[in-house]
Amino acid sequence: MSSDPCSFSSFTRCVTKHLNLSLHVDFDRHVIRAKVALTVEVLEDRFSALTLDSRDLKILSVSANGQAAQFTMGPKHSFKGTPLEITLPFDLSRGQHVIVEVTYETSPSASALQWLTPEQTAGKKHPYLFSQCQAHHCRSMVPCQDSPSVKHTYYAQVSVPKDLVAVMSAVRDGQEADPQDNNRVVYRFRQPVPMPSYLIAIVVGALESREIGPRTRVWSEREFVDKAAFEFSETETMLKTAEDLAGPYVWGQYDILVLPPSFPYGGMENPCLTFATPTLLAGDKSLSNVIAHEISHSWTGNLVTNKTWEHFWLNEGHTVYLERMIGRCMESEQFRQFKAMGGWKDLQDSVNTFGANNPLTNLVPSLQEVDPDDAFSSVPYEKGFALLYHLEELMGGPEVFMGFVKSYIQLFAYSSVTTDEWKNYLFTYFKDKVDVLNKVDWNAWMFTPGMPPVKPQYDTTMADACIALSQRWIKAKDQDLSSFKESDLKTLSSHQVIEFLSLLLHEAALPLTHVKKMQEVYDLNTCMNAEIRFRWLRLCVRSKWEEAVPMALKMATEQGRMKFTRPLFRFLYRTLHSSPLHLTLLHSSPLHVTLLHSSPFHVTLLHSSPFHLTLLHSSPLHLTLLHSSPFHLTLLHSSPFHVTLLHSSPFHVTLLHSSPFHLTLLHSSPLQLTLLHSSALHLTLLHSSPLHLTLLHSSPLHLTSLHSSPLHLTLLHSSPLQLTLLHSSALHLTSLHSSPLHLTLLHSSPLHLTLLHSSPLHLTSLHSSPLQLTLFHSSPLHLTSLHSSPLHLTLLHSSALHLTLLSLISASSHFTSLITTTSHFTSLITTSSHFTSLHHHFNSLYFTHQRFISLYFTHQCFISLHFTHHHYISL
Repeated sequence: MSSDPCSFSSFTRCVTKHLNLSLHVDFDRHVIRAKVALTVEVLEDRFSALTLDSRDLKILSVSANGQAAQFTMGPKHSFKGTPLEITLPFDLSRGQHVIVEVTYETSPSASALQWLTPEQTAGKKHPYLFSQCQAHHCRSMVPCQDSPSVKHTYYAQVSVPKDLVAVMSAVRDGQEADPQDNNRVVYRFRQPVPMPSYLIAIVVGALESREIGPRTRVWSEREFVDKAAFEFSETETMLKTAEDLAGPYVWGQYDILVLPPSFPYGGMENPCLTFATPTLLAGDKSLSNVIAHEISHSWTGNLVTNKTWEHFWLNEGHTVYLERMIGRCMESEQFRQFKAMGGWKDLQDSVNTFGANNPLTNLVPSLQEVDPDDAFSSVPYEKGFALLYHLEELMGGPEVFMGFVKSYIQLFAYSSVTTDEWKNYLFTYFKDKVDVLNKVDWNAWMFTPGMPPVKPQYDTTMADACIALSQRWIKAKDQDLSSFKESDLKTLSSHQVIEFLSLLLHEAALPLTHVKKMQEVYDLNTCMNAEIRFRWLRLCVRSKWEEAVPMALKMATEQGRMKFTRPLFRFLYRTLHSSPLHLTLLHSSPLHVTLLHSSPFHVTLLHSSPFHLTLLHSSPLHLTLLHSSPFHLTLLHSSPFHVTLLHSSPFHVTLLHSSPFHLTLLHSSPLQLTLLHSSALHLTLLHSSPLHLTLLHSSPLHLTSLHSSPLHLTLLHSSPLQLTLLHSSALHLTSLHSSPLHLTLLHSSPLHLTLLHSSPLHLTSLHSSPLQLTLFHSSPLHLTSLHSSPLHLTLLHSSALHLTLLSLISASSHFTSLITTTSHFTSLITTSSHFTSLHHHFNSLYFTHQRFISLYFTHQCFISLHFTHHHYISL
């Protein structure tokens, strides 16, 4: 059906020529209510069905030329989404057109849409919405043929609250009051140039704009707009330079939108409206080369497009080449060579990250059952550029090869191409140099992982000063540090400072004394250039400078640009062993943090959602969560730990080998807590529901639960345990080989208590119903039950028993004592206890779904716990 491994759509049988969109942006529900009319051209006879891509869309109705059409949703795929199968109420012939209209609603979790609360914006007053459809996410915003091989025009009407502004990847076509709601405004847009679906883009927010050229405005929130106008003031010069190189700019308007910090890319080449990260606002225009890159996409990527994401290098390799040619024209050939050297290092970093044998480092990778997002790296950019630069050298230099690039753009404009089509045209254009082209090892360049087969020899003029300074630092002894002066960097451009730091990162870590001296003389901590800061902080962390850790984490979390955030977290993951860490997150959504082997750690989360935190081998930890939802926390081998949760829901905590632990939950729901080999634990639960707690080999434990329901507690080999439950229901407690246990139950129902080989136990139950107590080989037991009904008590081989039953009135009560000696007094030693709800769906959890393979006990000690495939289970 489809030759695009990332799409379900039937574009070999029909193609979309135009989209007409009507969008109603709902900030309250985080959805877009929408209608799309697709004008589809048929490519075969007897055509009666088509497939569109969709992802998490709620399809309400489908029609074809105004007639109701049947539709079904196919099975959901992990990253491709769900095929929308549409059956037309008539047959069509090749060359005919049909208008397919779909009424639908997006999901709050649509992968293309990022909804920001007012607190997450610069202005703090209004919500914000932006989209990111590349590579295959448009299908979560619009049901469509979501493949770069299909190009279409589009028209859109967007209804938004009247105090907000909407912009799209199209030419603005006016606005008017929403005829259906006086509190809303409808913005209209038209895109007359055919483009792939991944370039559809929308932004809604409290936006302002400034004119910076005859065809360019910058858009952003008020807080950024003047900075952006200054930073990107050379845009028109870049546009004219690009036109001289590649031909006329066909898109009309070229606006730039500076997004909130969470935008994941440096820029996104949406036609008529380039998206840019605020990390480009360095204050000195030094990072505007990203705009040169996005401008270049107007020709390579948007006008000539890769046919599938396997040929992504055709977009990015040519765009980097054109970007650096713009730099050559505006700066110098030496500048182009210098930037190419930096790109080669970025390529080395990506290859090292993926692994030199990873097929995703092929220039043309296979993406069968591979999420295009997982394949994203600098490989298509820099390996692609390296090939084009190599060919430039073989074919006769930059002017000669740029002639080919311009001709290639003109030939394939408004269409999508494959690597073979590009290569065939290369051989056609340079038909007099085919013998040279035949000597190129195409298989090594295209289909072999790792670094390219040829390393270009770049001019090092601009790099020499960077190399010299880096070598001085590398070779310096402590007594030489006084020779470094502030003026060392004054003679270097921002680009050269970036290169200087990159060179140091490719060498062994500098001594901490050197890094501290570097800060003293260069004051890099105050540098706001994100590219410099990114490298400087990694340099500091690698040299074990603890003061840099919170700064690195701050940079990793205060902006979401993948280029910075991913490597920073990887770097901290690899290099952090035991450094004080303080992390604060205010009102943030979808966040995943992993920290390995860290100590003194403080995390605060205020009003955050979908959050996953993993801590391996950490000590002194303080975690506070205020009003947070879906949260997963894993702690392996941690000590001194304090967690407070206020009004939180769906929460999963796993603690392996942890000591001094205090957990407080106020008004929280669905909680699962696992503790393996932990001591000194204090747990308080106030008004919480569905709770599962497992403790393996833990000592000093105090658990208090006030007004909690469905609770499951397991304690294996733990000592000093005090448990108090007030007004709780559905309770199951199991204790294996436990010592000092004190259990108080006030007004609780359905209780099942099992104690195996336990000593000193004191159990008090006031006003509780359905109680079953089983004791195997236990000593000193004191049981008091006041006003309880249905009681079943079994004692096997137990001594020192004191049993008091007051007002026990139930025919179902049962008391059994086998081999019982001495009825006497209590004491306690609980090593392992287990709480669970007696509700039916909890009963099977303990040894069925948890995948416990075996529990070994030797001399009444817990020895080992085995798991299948290393899974403990999300109990």
